[in-house]
Amino acid sequence: MDPWKKLLAFIPEPPDWRIDWNAVKTSALRPMIGRMEETMQNPAWHGEGDVWTHTRMVCETLAEMEAFRGLDRRRRQEAFLAALLHDIGKIPCTRLEDGRLIVTSPASSPFAASFISLSSGSVWSRICTGSE
Repeated sequence: MDPWKKLLAFIPEPPDWRIDWNAVKTSALRPMIGRMEETMQNPAWHGEGDVWTHTRMVCETLAEMEAFRGLDRRRRQEAFLAALLHDIGKIPCTRLEDGRLIVTSPASSPFAASFISLSSGSVWSRICTGSE
């Protein structure tokens, strides 16, 4: 099956709007998810800790929204993938400063934008391998 079709299969659908996180974690996204789990966030802004936990919270909240549920299938796919990938730029951009427990991601938005704007094959390859 085409990798994008596999990814689209994770998008919550009626009637239960459930996200199968076990399937997501054992998919070709596993390397990226592992890196998201290892990437900490600034606790002042994200008390949940790591990027993966935050991403799951964002996706779950989205799936519960009536506005999301009212979208046509294509728009739901776009919105869910945006939520799933919204912080991938934090993986290469997050660092500790001066040995302190301060986590910053100063360039994550431009990185994520350039990452997502690549051709679908390149995006899939970069998502799965973490290569740049």
